[in-house]
Amino acid sequence: MTPLSGTDLTLVSTADASAPTKSSHWIAYLRHSRSDSEPNVVIHRDSDIGFFIDLELTKQRGARLLGPAIADVFGPVPRALVIHSCLQNCRVWAARNAFNDPIDAVLTACRAWKSLETGCIGSKREAGFWAPDQNTSTSLISAALTLDPGFARSQLPDHEVKAFVRWWLIS
Repeated sequence: MTPLSGTDLTLVSTADASAPTKSSHWIAYLRHSRSDSEPNVVIHRDSDIGFFIDLELTKQRGARLLGPAIADVFGPVPRALVIHSCLQNCRVWAARNAFNDPIDAVLTACRAWKSLETGCIGSKREAGFWAPDQNTSTSLISAALTLDPGFARSQLPDHEVKAFVRWWLIS
């Protein structure tokens, strides 16, 4: 892991930040997930299934580097778009048979679940701490919260991760 591990930096237009619609999208992003050895920089105008989750979390918790305050730039994100993003994220994970980042798969499902149950979107880790009180899959969730990402692939079997994500989607 590097100092950037777990970092997302997204460039979005002022129009899409202030009044997001179904056609809103990012312009560029730098993403360095825990499972990446190098940062992933993507520059193009396309949509990302997590875009509306990212917008909502930025509005709630973002840190500005310069310019106006977050509240002056980011407008309300329609709840339906956030929920759609949560469900799409889980559908992508559920369609996989192998997981390069099983921690992310488990905690993504926890975040979607918490968002639908409580109406609040938050971090994946926060949702992971919330989820065991709601479910009996505590060992898988606890492992996702405590394992070193470098060893998670061998400790979280693909079939258990897939079963958990699919279970959540059909519940």
